Amino acid sequence: MTRLDVSTLLRLQRQAYGLLLYLDRRAATEPELLSPELVVQLSNGRTAVQWLRQSYSDLPQQLVPERKLWEPFARLFASFFPTSFQVDHMELDGQLIESRIRRGRIRGGSNSGKVIGLIALAIKHVLSAENIRVDRDEARRLAERDDIRTESRVLAYVWELDRRARGKSKGAVVHRLWLSLPVSVRTSLDESVWWLAREVVINVIGKEKNRTC
Repeated sequence: MTRLDVSTLLRLQRQAYGLLLYLDRRAATEPELLSPELVVQLSNGRTAVQWLRQSYSDLPQQLVPERKLWEPFARLFASFFPTSFQVDHMELDGQLIESRIRRGRIRGGSNSGKVIGLIALAIKHVLSAENIRVDRDEARRLAERDDIRTESRVLAYVWELDRRARGKSKGAVVHRLWLSLPVSVRTSLDESVWWLAREVVINVIGKEKNRTC
């Protein structure tokens, strides 16, 4: 991924998250906006983009990207539901009276080995793009190193963000990965943070590879 790609990805993520919070606020008085039927639609990238086309005029424009990016945006938005959020509903006499989004969906993502596996895949992908070859076992060892712990997790999160935008999310394990990042990184993550993390990982591992050649 280029720096521009990462910048666009992170912008789409911020907009998708903002749209999620916006719907949650509106659902406090309009619970049908997050009805069980609509949540099913919003949880799928293909049907989420259909919903976006139908609802566009009723949404804050700053929370929706340009039309050419609607499909990756909708897939990113949809991925929040199986990754880190769920919607709780309350009915009274068969009528929906409350729909609220709840954070903290980590079911199935508590296994640290799954997080390491995700990080290892990202490291292998990034290094391969620089013609630095590592096998699966070596990539897992790199994913567990403390000296590049934060940097490798930043790479993995953004790499997985790209997969989510393509409709290939690994699900709840991504939330565990996100929580493993320092709070200071989570609140400041942008393309420059990703770029620095990428350079650190490539330089550290690249130098070690050169010494063993």
